[in-house]
Amino acid sequence: MIDTSFKNLFKNHITALIGENGLGSNCTLKFNNSTTELCNNCIYDSLSKASSNMYNNTGPSAFADGTMCPVCMGIGSVQNNETTYSLNMAVIFDSKYFLNISNRVVNLPNNTIQTICEIKELNYINNCYELIIDSVPTQSYERYEDPNPCGLGDQNYIITTWRKK
Repeated sequence: MIDTSFKNLFKNHITALIGENGLGSNCTLKFNNSTTELCNNCIYDSLSKASSNMYNNTGPSAFADGTMCPVCMGIGSVQNNETTYSLNMAVIFDSKYFLNISNRVVNLPNNTIQTICEIKELNYINNCYELIIDSVPTQSYERYEDPNPCGLGDQNYIITTWRKK
């Protein structure tokens, strides 16, 4: 049986390994969340619930007062269809070194990777549609297998297999 002090030592070292100052990689998860936000280019008119068609002097695209805002087209709000979340994860690029190989993952397609992160990120991993490793921004990955909890009895980490899109 593994004692508590060894479990704590393991947890501290794995957390340090995948952390910001360890060997972990900065990663971005993308989500499809359709939200409406006020336009950041014009002054919103709460009475008409639309743009006042007046530039707010801080937006990205100046325009003459009384003309249509070029960002929101006079609506006063814009759709934000994508949100992101950044985190650090250990990334394994070579399938020979993958952990917790399940029956499904034995015949992996080419261009698969595996990530390890803290279990507190499980909800983000489950709900994202895409993973981008910040050091390789031209490649994106989709989840190939559901996250699997792992650890020395306390399941503090999750391992997820991804495939290149």
